[in-house]
Amino acid sequence: MDEWIKMVKLGMREQRLTQERLADRVGASQAAVNHWLTGRREPGQAMMNRILRAVGHPEMEVATVLRVADERAGYDSAVQQAMALEDGVWRYPCLDWSAFNEPDFSQCTASSWFASDYHATGAACWVCVTTEAMLAPAGLCIPVGSWVLVDTGLAPKSGQLAVVRQASGGLPRLRQWVEEGEVTWLRPLNPTWPTQQAAADCTPCGVVVRSLGIWETP
Repeated sequence: MDEWIKMVKLGMREQRLTQERLADRVGASQAAVNHWLTGRREPGQAMMNRILRAVGHPEMEVATVLRVADERAGYDSAVQQAMALEDGVWRYPCLDWSAFNEPDFSQCTASSWFASDYHATGAACWVCVTTEAMLAPAGLCIPVGSWVLVDTGLAPKSGQLAVVRQASGGLPRLRQWVEEGEVTWLRPLNPTWPTQQAAADCTPCGVVVRSLGIWETP
């Protein structure tokens, strides 16, 4: 809830929105908006997402955690890349960043599963953002604690967010893939972090197709 409040207040500052104007945009009272932004009350999930869109952050969503009954269950990409829950809804495993160093996800153990309306082209998983590299002061922003859904069946295009790894080792990283002529740059959204040229051994692992802010419900 605290991260959601921070994102909403950031969006309000960017768009110079008052609580009254935000209330008009989402069809709520100013008093209700005040209660939500001070943490005295918590809006429903649909309203939280409506407010994120209203303040200019449609790339962010709030979702509750979907867990499988057997938490030891792995992700069997050979059987089914996306587990269909119902028409238009699929679930994907939450994995560690080291999963992108494996040839596939079949040997990885999912800590939990999240649902999405996205049907992946290839094997896909959710990973949790753990650094401030994608924390931008304005515009597209992926704060620490957010989850991103990565589709390994897609090749990144210039401007897209991608997970990349280097043959020299280390954990894969989330960066904006920027192509300028014959040179590819790996750009963090955080302007205080350095932009680096993609080395010859740099391999894209997949493209970010969804981003979630997660608040677990009791």
